[in-house]
Amino acid sequence: MDLLDNITSMMSNTEEDRYKNRPKKEVKTEPEEGDGSSFAQPSSSFRIPKKKSGDSHGTDVKTESPLSSSSRSSHYDRDVKSERPHSRTSNYDRYDDRDRERSSSHSYRRNSDTRLPSNYKKYSGDRRGSYDRRGSDDRYRSRDVPMEVDSKYGMREEFKSEPRGFGRPIKQDYKPFDAETVGDFVIPHKVEIEMNGLQLDLSCAPESVDRYHITITKILKKKEKDATKGPREDLPTQQRRRALFAVFRQLVKSNPDVFGDDRHKHVYDLGNTFYSVGCNITEEHGVCEFKIAADEIRSDFSRTFLSKGGLKELIFTVQWTGQVFIRGPKLNENDGSRREAARFFDVLTSQILYHGDHHIFGNKFFEKQCEKDANLGEGKCVKSGFEKNVRFLGDSDDTAVPILQIDTKKSPFYNEQSVLQFIRELTGRDPEEAMRVKNLVKKIVKELRGLVVTTTHTHRTLYIHGIIEKNACTQVFETNEGEISVEHYFYEQYRLQLKYPQLPLATERKAGGSYSFYPLEVLTIERGQRVDNARLAGPMTDRMIQQCRLLPNQMREHNRDQLDFGRVNDSENPYLIAFGVQASENFITSEAKVLSAPEIKYKTDTLQPDRSGPMLFWRLRKAQFLRPATVDTVSIIVFDKAMDNRQALDFFHSLARAGRDRGMDIRDDVKVTQLPSEVDEMTERHFNTKFSSCAGKVSIIMCITKIKKDDVHDTIKKLEAKYRIVTQHVSRDTALACIRGGKTLENVLLKFNAKNGGLNHTVSAPRQALSNAASQRDVNSRLFHRKMFVGFELSHAAAQSLYDRQNNAAVKEPTVVGFSYTLGEPSDLSGFWWYQQPRLHTVQYIAKHFSRAFLDYHKNNKQQLPSEVYVYRSGTSEGEYSEVVDEAKEIRAVAEKLRDLNGGRPYRPKITVIVAQTHSNYRIMPARLPPVGGGRWKAQDLNVASGTCADSVIVHPRYREFIMTSQQANIGTSKPTKYTIVVEDEPQMSIVDAEHIAHYLCHAHQQSTLPTHVPAVLYAAENLAKRGRAAWKSKISENWDGASSMSGSRISLREGESAEDFYNRITEELMNSLPHQYFA
Repeated sequence: MDLLDNITSMMSNTEEDRYKNRPKKEVKTEPEEGDGSSFAQPSSSFRIPKKKSGDSHGTDVKTESPLSSSSRSSHYDRDVKSERPHSRTSNYDRYDDRDRERSSSHSYRRNSDTRLPSNYKKYSGDRRGSYDRRGSDDRYRSRDVPMEVDSKYGMREEFKSEPRGFGRPIKQDYKPFDAETVGDFVIPHKVEIEMNGLQLDLSCAPESVDRYHITITKILKKKEKDATKGPREDLPTQQRRRALFAVFRQLVKSNPDVFGDDRHKHVYDLGNTFYSVGCNITEEHGVCEFKIAADEIRSDFSRTFLSKGGLKELIFTVQWTGQVFIRGPKLNENDGSRREAARFFDVLTSQILYHGDHHIFGNKFFEKQCEKDANLGEGKCVKSGFEKNVRFLGDSDDTAVPILQIDTKKSPFYNEQSVLQFIRELTGRDPEEAMRVKNLVKKIVKELRGLVVTTTHTHRTLYIHGIIEKNACTQVFETNEGEISVEHYFYEQYRLQLKYPQLPLATERKAGGSYSFYPLEVLTIERGQRVDNARLAGPMTDRMIQQCRLLPNQMREHNRDQLDFGRVNDSENPYLIAFGVQASENFITSEAKVLSAPEIKYKTDTLQPDRSGPMLFWRLRKAQFLRPATVDTVSIIVFDKAMDNRQALDFFHSLARAGRDRGMDIRDDVKVTQLPSEVDEMTERHFNTKFSSCAGKVSIIMCITKIKKDDVHDTIKKLEAKYRIVTQHVSRDTALACIRGGKTLENVLLKFNAKNGGLNHTVSAPRQALSNAASQRDVNSRLFHRKMFVGFELSHAAAQSLYDRQNNAAVKEPTVVGFSYTLGEPSDLSGFWWYQQPRLHTVQYIAKHFSRAFLDYHKNNKQQLPSEVYVYRSGTSEGEYSEVVDEAKEIRAVAEKLRDLNGGRPYRPKITVIVAQTHSNYRIMPARLPPVGGGRWKAQDLNVASGTCADSVIVHPRYREFIMTSQQANIGTSKPTKYTIVVEDEPQMSIVDAEHIAHYLCHAHQQSTLPTHVPAVLYAAENLAKRGRAAWKSKISENWDGASSMSGSRISLREGESAEDFYNRITEELMNSLPHQYFA
């Protein structure tokens, strides 16, 4: 049901029919929660809330699970009752032949009484009986123009006044004709969606498989070494796994009395585990040992790779460790059994991919072939691939089935080429010329450090540790025959006359701290090495993003192509056949509901969502901010002469005029200062109150640079935290665009008001999307009143590089915790960050920092504490949910110490923790899409609408969770967020309330008039974590120019300082403690 259906249905009714009162429904009263001031009601058991037996959200969405049948041949019949044409799908029925073949067994039935608008014309070329919208009325072309111009037909309703009777407001009836009511909310319409998953058919599979622990030990001349361990960098990891897979296959094939004749009945995870349905080793056999001599290794690659260090033989030990139940009642005994089964299916579906056609990184697979690579420039390319995982999905344990999820991935890689050619492409200059420019030298050193290269004269593989200034002529070293230069050594040893002896040398760090030196011209970059994100900056990032943009129909086709190329769901896949598993050819489908957007409340206006549910964006028009800020003195720093003083003043005056129109109080007290960006001391002097007549007395410092991603940005934010002065950074193009007015000025103004302590808008349950029995005040009270919403984001550093490990870095880069919380209104945020031990997925130091949130809330809410703490937590997998429960206990402990702030009464707020996963492999899209190349489509036309939410069929069978897309995709394919309720005190809220709270909060972001992908409080925590990461990197880069590979300052532990004391000290030094939304 979309906007067009709504208009058509209204046209057939009279004005009186549309607005006449309906019989009032019976209101179900909720159990009273008692006096909110005592907070004694919530239970503190903190057990992870699970679905009740047989609970499949029947009160929310009634849908027939397509996963309930295990037969692969039985595709999912969908009985669509009174299905109306939908503008998002009316043109999507034109499938290509491939789609018809894949969906031929689907049954779509329309009821004979379905009414279609008179301006719908049946599309004769479609056997499915789809409908193509025709007509000359301009309003039916409204999706081709910006949404805000179509307010006449309800794309944006502006609530001005309500008719009143007997002193009570009457709800205006904006509900679509066939809208359903779930709880207190109206669901405008439902849609059929497709999820990027294939059902695994287990009807022929055994009930269990055997799990074995395997070790592979290299017996060298002087020592023994675990063959499964080694460097963690991309290339050595791939080479090690390739070698291990080959020798495992040889072990199985060489011992048919133990493993049988079918080697496909044994699947190996390339580590220390394999699964089998044909191995004869049992628990009684204990540890069994096998040996393969070095000269008996059949794979040339494995023999060469494993023989480094003088290999004598490989010793294998195999021990039975238990059964893994993959189907039947024992599979559902506990969550651990299901996770182990999912891990087995992950390994099983990966076996065919281990045969050498892909670069493999965990569960990510990229094509080795270069035909489809896209050139990025600077010696880099983009490779296509996919990420896969297996999870059990369904409404309950009885209906849960394993689903193989496939998600398109594209990643930048280094081209396989000579180092000299790489330098040419990186700098656009000849290597000799590039090495004479200081800034280019820094760039070259940064790119080459840590890369794996092969020598052209000995075919030896090594890591580039660094680049030194000396060249082959000047660098000498000692040999048995005396001192010799690198140039002469290469000529005498290899008869190689160097062409570029004046170029700097690459170094390789040897055991004991010594170095070997290599001319750049004898080195070739090995293929299969990904480009670190830190080395993608500026235009390179933009080109990478452009390559990753795929519309939903393109992504679906790409996923199918990757499955075909990898033979993952091939009916002739020998590993799947051996284990009796078959993968479906079609992605699974389900029904989803589209939630209405909230009301957007300003001081002088309230904006209503459109009638179909989503609100793509909204305009402020003449609305004033909910809490306009007061701005006194403003300082503007123009870096590197990005613009002259007059232009800078014009920018400020445009911003000030627009702010006053929104209710802000802005004085015309502004001073412009021109500074160079290279001299940090001059910038700090401007911030420091001892030397500047401006700093310390201003409301905000505006900074203007030539480009958006200027290096001075991190310096600005570091000084903001140090001197507690709010800053706002804009580029020259942005400032000039603000002078002209328009959307850019509005976006800058939103940040400007928030940074100065203002509040742009808040959100509310929309009147038109509530049932007749519900009042807006009651719903808002239940969803938002006295709730403190909290966001936790963990930002982990990348794995330590070989360069850092070889230099024995004293302290690893920490994990950053971004922490944000509301101060009353669900959009009024504050927050900060702190540092903790690296790679730790549990939030540390909650007791130290969470009390500040309670105190701030108490200060801003008439000395009242929140009755509920509602936490959105990111970055957590299912296996770590128990740690989230422990975090909730820490929050409880902090609250219980605040008895004095609660009037001397015990303080026990209700605590709810929802894990929000934004990096899962979930993708949802409309079930019916046009073929690739079938027309010029926009992302908004092909993606699911904002507010699309699924809480059945494709969710966890035990946890209460939902999948939702709140943002509207303007490019590519939108990625949904998976929400799982992990901690909840009694009484439990309904899943419908949790869905609407999350969706409403996605509209509370203060720096945009668009919904975000996660609730605003979590979005703020993400930004705070990024700020903390940037502050750390800015700190460690002080007094280090990055050009030398032999030295560099590092943050280190003080004498006698523990790791906890160190991170607390650095937190206090770098943390920004400003009270407003400085992170806007």
